[in-house]
Amino acid sequence: MSATALVWWIVLAGAVVLTAAIGTTLLRAFGTLKTIARRVDAYVELPVVAALGRADRDAARLTAAAASAEALIPRAKAALETIRRGPVSPELVAAYRGVRTAVMAARAAFRLIRAVL
Repeated sequence: MSATALVWWIVLAGAVVLTAAIGTTLLRAFGTLKTIARRVDAYVELPVVAALGRADRDAARLTAAAASAEALIPRAKAALETIRRGPVSPELVAAYRGVRTAVMAARAAFRLIRAVL
C-alpha cells in the first residue's frame, strides 16, 4: 500500500468518525428539543399560566373601564353636587316649612276655638 493510499484511508476514517460524531450530536439535540417541547406543553397547564391569561383579560377590562370613566365624570360631579346640597332640594324644604307653619297655625286656631267653645 502506498503512502498516498494510507493517507486517503486515514482521511476517510476521520471523515466517517466525524460524521458519526456530528450525527450523534444532532440526535441528542433533537431529543433535547423534543424534551423541551414536552415541558413547554406541560407549562401551559400550570395554574400560573392560567393566572397570566386571567390577568391579561383583567387588564383589558380595566383599560376599557378607564377609557369609559371619562364619560362618567360629569355624572359623578352632578351626584356629588346633589349629595353636598342634601337629598332634598331647597325648594322642597321651603315648601315643607311653609306647610308646617300653616299646619301649626291651624292647630293653634283649632285649640283656640276649642278653648272658646
